[in-house]
Amino acid sequence: SSDVRSSDLADWLAVLVTAKDADVSKMALYGGAYFVRHDDTAVLDATLKTHQIEGMTRLLTALERREHSKFTDFFLAVATKHEILDIQEMAMRSLGTTDEVYDKLQAMLDDEVPETKRMGIRIIGEIHAHAFKDKLVGLLEKPGDILRIEAIKALGKINDPEVLPLIREAMYDAKSPVMIEACLNAMSEIGTDMGIELLKEFAEKSRNSKIAIVSIRLLVDSHKTWHNPLPANLNELLLKHLNIWFE
Repeated sequence: SSDVRSSDLADWLAVLVTAKDADVSKMALYGGAYFVRHDDTAVLDATLKTHQIEGMTRLLTALERREHSKFTDFFLAVATKHEILDIQEMAMRSLGTTDEVYDKLQAMLDDEVPETKRMGIRIIGEIHAHAFKDKLVGLLEKPGDILRIEAIKALGKINDPEVLPLIREAMYDAKSPVMIEACLNAMSEIGTDMGIELLKEFAEKSRNSKIAIVSIRLLVDSHKTWHNPLPANLNELLLKHLNIWFE
Protein backbone atom coordinates (compact mmCIF):
# COMPACT_ATOMS: atom_id res chain seq x y z
CA SER A 1 0.00 0.00 0.00
CA SER A 2 1.02 3.62 -0.26
CA ASP A 3 1.25 3.80 3.56
CA VAL A 4 3.70 0.91 3.61
CA ARG A 5 5.70 2.51 0.81
CA SER A 6 5.86 5.79 2.66
CA SER A 7 6.72 4.49 6.13
CA ASP A 8 9.09 1.70 5.14
CA LEU A 9 10.73 2.44 1.80
CA ALA A 10 11.11 6.18 2.18
CA ASP A 11 12.52 5.87 5.71
CA TRP A 12 15.00 3.21 4.62
CA LEU A 13 16.12 5.28 1.66
CA ALA A 14 16.70 8.28 3.94
CA VAL A 15 19.04 6.17 6.10
CA LEU A 16 20.84 4.50 3.19
CA VAL A 17 21.42 7.70 1.22
CA THR A 18 23.86 8.92 3.89
CA ALA A 19 25.57 5.54 4.37
CA LYS A 20 29.36 5.65 4.64
CA ASP A 21 29.66 2.97 1.97
CA ALA A 22 29.63 4.84 -1.37
CA ASP A 23 28.00 1.94 -3.25
CA VAL A 24 25.15 1.73 -0.73
CA SER A 25 24.59 5.48 -0.97
CA LYS A 26 24.62 5.33 -4.77
CA MET A 27 22.09 2.48 -4.91
CA ALA A 28 19.82 4.32 -2.45
CA LEU A 29 19.89 7.38 -4.71
CA TYR A 30 19.14 5.13 -7.70
CA GLY A 31 16.16 3.82 -5.75
CA GLY A 32 15.07 7.34 -4.95
CA ALA A 33 15.08 8.14 -8.65
CA TYR A 34 12.25 5.61 -9.08
CA PHE A 35 10.32 5.86 -5.82
CA VAL A 36 10.77 9.23 -4.13
CA ARG A 37 7.84 11.65 -3.99
CA HIS A 38 7.90 15.40 -3.51
CA ASP A 39 6.67 15.02 0.09
CA ASP A 40 9.32 12.45 1.09
CA THR A 41 11.10 15.15 3.07
CA ALA A 42 13.45 12.86 4.99
CA VAL A 43 14.87 11.32 1.80
CA LEU A 44 15.19 14.62 -0.04
CA ASP A 45 16.85 16.33 2.94
CA ALA A 46 19.28 13.41 3.24
CA THR A 47 20.48 13.90 -0.32
CA LEU A 48 21.89 17.31 0.66
CA LYS A 49 24.53 15.50 2.73
CA THR A 50 25.70 12.93 0.20
CA HIS A 51 28.81 13.34 -1.96
CA GLN A 52 27.74 10.61 -4.37
CA ILE A 53 27.86 12.45 -7.70
CA GLU A 54 26.79 9.52 -9.90
CA GLY A 55 23.79 8.76 -7.71
CA MET A 56 22.76 12.41 -7.47
CA THR A 57 23.02 12.73 -11.25
CA ARG A 58 20.59 9.81 -11.67
CA LEU A 59 18.21 11.23 -9.05
CA LEU A 60 18.13 14.78 -10.43
CA THR A 61 17.76 13.57 -14.03
CA ALA A 62 14.83 11.34 -13.08
CA LEU A 63 13.02 13.95 -10.99
CA GLU A 64 13.27 16.69 -13.62
CA ARG A 65 11.48 14.37 -16.07
CA ARG A 66 8.53 13.70 -13.78
CA GLU A 67 5.22 14.80 -15.24
CA HIS A 68 3.76 17.81 -13.38
CA SER A 69 6.92 17.99 -11.33
CA LYS A 70 6.62 19.35 -7.79
CA PHE A 71 10.34 19.26 -7.06
CA THR A 72 11.20 22.93 -7.68
CA ASP A 73 11.86 23.61 -3.98
CA PHE A 74 14.05 20.50 -3.77
CA PHE A 75 16.13 21.57 -6.78
CA LEU A 76 16.55 25.02 -5.23
CA ALA A 77 17.61 23.47 -1.92
CA VAL A 78 20.28 21.36 -3.63
CA ALA A 79 21.43 24.36 -5.69
CA THR A 80 21.84 26.55 -2.62
CA LYS A 81 22.87 24.12 0.11
CA HIS A 82 24.85 21.24 -1.38
CA GLU A 83 28.60 21.27 -0.80
CA ILE A 84 29.64 20.06 -4.27
CA LEU A 85 29.60 22.63 -7.08
CA ASP A 86 28.90 20.09 -9.85
CA ILE A 87 25.80 18.88 -8.02
CA GLN A 88 24.68 22.46 -7.39
CA GLU A 89 24.91 23.21 -11.10
CA MET A 90 23.05 20.01 -12.03
CA ALA A 91 20.22 21.02 -9.70
CA MET A 92 20.13 24.52 -11.21
CA ARG A 93 19.73 23.09 -14.71
CA SER A 94 17.05 20.68 -13.44
CA LEU A 95 14.87 23.66 -12.49
CA GLY A 96 13.92 24.39 -16.08
CA THR A 97 12.25 27.63 -17.16
CA THR A 98 8.67 27.51 -15.87
CA ASP A 99 6.71 30.52 -14.63
CA GLU A 100 7.04 29.16 -11.10
CA VAL A 101 10.84 29.05 -11.41
CA TYR A 102 10.93 32.56 -12.86
CA ASP A 103 8.83 33.87 -9.95
CA LYS A 104 11.25 32.32 -7.46
CA LEU A 105 14.25 33.73 -9.32
CA GLN A 106 12.70 37.20 -9.31
CA ALA A 107 12.20 36.91 -5.55
CA MET A 108 15.87 35.92 -5.17
CA LEU A 109 16.99 38.94 -7.20
CA ASP A 110 14.83 41.22 -5.04
CA ASP A 111 16.18 39.74 -1.81
CA GLU A 112 18.31 42.02 0.37
CA VAL A 113 20.68 39.19 1.29
CA PRO A 114 23.63 39.41 -1.17
CA GLU A 115 24.26 35.65 -1.19
CA THR A 116 20.63 34.92 -2.11
CA LYS A 117 20.80 37.48 -4.91
CA ARG A 118 24.09 36.01 -6.10
CA MET A 119 22.64 32.50 -6.19
CA GLY A 120 19.67 33.74 -8.21
CA ILE A 121 22.05 35.23 -10.78
CA ARG A 122 24.01 31.97 -10.99
CA ILE A 123 20.82 29.99 -11.59
CA ILE A 124 19.70 32.44 -14.31
CA GLY A 125 22.96 31.77 -16.12
CA GLU A 126 22.78 28.00 -15.76
CA ILE A 127 19.24 27.77 -17.16
CA HIS A 128 19.96 30.43 -19.83
CA ALA A 129 16.98 32.50 -18.72
CA HIS A 130 17.04 35.17 -21.42
CA ALA A 131 14.02 36.89 -19.87
CA PHE A 132 16.32 38.23 -17.13
CA LYS A 133 18.86 39.79 -19.51
CA ASP A 134 17.84 43.38 -18.73
CA LYS A 135 18.03 42.68 -14.98
CA LEU A 136 21.57 41.35 -15.40
CA VAL A 137 22.58 44.34 -17.52
CA GLY A 138 21.24 46.63 -14.79
CA LEU A 139 23.50 44.92 -12.25
CA LEU A 140 26.55 46.00 -14.27
CA GLU A 141 25.87 49.54 -13.06
CA LYS A 142 25.81 48.54 -9.39
CA PRO A 143 28.81 49.08 -7.10
CA GLY A 144 30.82 46.10 -5.90
CA ASP A 145 32.44 43.46 -8.05
CA ILE A 146 30.89 40.32 -6.54
CA LEU A 147 27.41 40.70 -8.06
CA ARG A 148 28.80 42.30 -11.22
CA ILE A 149 31.09 39.32 -11.81
CA GLU A 150 28.18 36.89 -11.37
CA ALA A 151 26.03 39.01 -13.73
CA ILE A 152 28.75 38.95 -16.40
CA LYS A 153 29.18 35.18 -16.07
CA ALA A 154 25.41 34.75 -16.44
CA LEU A 155 25.29 37.05 -19.48
CA GLY A 156 27.99 34.92 -21.10
CA LYS A 157 25.92 31.78 -20.55
CA ILE A 158 22.74 33.45 -21.86
CA ASN A 159 24.77 34.03 -25.02
CA ASP A 160 23.29 37.22 -26.45
CA PRO A 161 25.72 39.09 -28.77
CA GLU A 162 23.93 42.39 -28.02
CA VAL A 163 25.60 42.55 -24.59
CA LEU A 164 29.17 42.32 -25.93
CA PRO A 165 29.73 46.12 -26.03
CA LEU A 166 28.48 46.38 -22.43
CA ILE A 167 30.85 43.64 -21.30
CA ARG A 168 33.70 45.39 -23.11
CA GLU A 169 32.88 48.63 -21.30
CA ALA A 170 32.75 46.84 -17.93
CA MET A 171 36.07 45.15 -18.67
CA TYR A 172 37.92 48.37 -19.48
CA ASP A 173 36.54 50.01 -16.32
CA ALA A 174 37.46 47.03 -14.14
CA LYS A 175 40.29 47.17 -11.63
CA SER A 176 40.05 43.57 -10.43
CA PRO A 177 41.81 40.83 -12.47
CA VAL A 178 38.94 38.48 -11.52
CA MET A 179 36.45 40.89 -13.07
CA ILE A 180 38.53 41.22 -16.23
CA GLU A 181 38.85 37.46 -16.58
CA ALA A 182 35.08 37.03 -16.11
CA CYS A 183 34.51 39.52 -18.94
CA LEU A 184 36.96 37.71 -21.22
CA ASN A 185 35.35 34.34 -20.53
CA ALA A 186 31.89 35.79 -21.22
CA MET A 187 33.12 37.19 -24.56
CA SER A 188 34.52 33.79 -25.44
CA GLU A 189 31.26 32.02 -24.54
CA ILE A 190 29.21 34.43 -26.65
CA GLY A 191 31.70 34.15 -29.50
CA THR A 192 30.68 35.66 -32.87
CA ASP A 193 33.08 37.76 -34.92
CA MET A 194 32.68 40.66 -32.49
CA GLY A 195 33.52 38.50 -29.46
CA ILE A 196 36.67 37.18 -31.15
CA GLU A 197 37.74 40.69 -32.16
CA LEU A 198 37.27 41.96 -28.60
CA LEU A 199 39.44 39.14 -27.24
CA LYS A 200 42.10 39.94 -29.81
CA GLU A 201 41.89 43.67 -29.00
CA PHE A 202 42.48 43.01 -25.33
CA ALA A 203 45.33 40.58 -25.98
CA GLU A 204 47.08 43.22 -28.09
CA LYS A 205 46.48 46.22 -25.83
CA SER A 206 46.67 44.84 -22.30
CA ARG A 207 49.76 45.74 -20.31
CA ASN A 208 49.14 42.85 -17.94
CA SER A 209 50.84 39.85 -19.53
CA LYS A 210 49.00 37.31 -17.35
CA ILE A 211 45.61 38.67 -18.41
CA ALA A 212 46.78 38.90 -22.02
CA ILE A 213 47.67 35.20 -21.86
CA VAL A 214 44.08 34.47 -20.72
CA SER A 215 42.80 36.35 -23.79
CA ILE A 216 45.11 34.39 -26.07
CA ARG A 217 44.15 31.07 -24.50
CA LEU A 218 40.49 31.86 -25.17
CA LEU A 219 41.35 32.88 -28.74
CA VAL A 220 43.21 29.61 -29.27
CA ASP A 221 40.26 27.66 -27.82
CA SER A 222 37.95 29.33 -30.35
CA HIS A 223 40.18 28.26 -33.28
CA LYS A 224 41.16 24.74 -32.32
CA THR A 225 39.39 22.75 -35.04
CA TRP A 226 40.59 21.68 -38.48
CA HIS A 227 37.81 23.76 -40.02
CA ASN A 228 38.75 26.87 -38.03
CA PRO A 229 42.58 26.99 -37.79
CA LEU A 230 44.42 29.64 -35.81
CA PRO A 231 45.17 32.64 -38.08
CA ALA A 232 48.84 33.51 -38.61
CA ASN A 233 48.53 36.91 -36.89
CA LEU A 234 47.17 35.23 -33.75
CA ASN A 235 50.03 32.75 -33.91
CA GLU A 236 52.47 35.65 -33.81
CA LEU A 237 50.60 37.22 -30.89
CA LEU A 238 50.68 33.93 -29.01
CA LEU A 239 54.44 33.50 -29.50
CA LYS A 240 55.11 37.09 -28.42
CA HIS A 241 53.29 36.70 -25.11
CA LEU A 242 54.66 33.22 -24.47
CA ASN A 243 58.17 34.61 -24.80
CA ILE A 244 57.32 37.35 -22.28
CA TRP A 245 55.83 34.77 -19.94
CA PHE A 246 58.87 32.46 -20.15
CA GLU A 247 61.21 35.37 -19.47
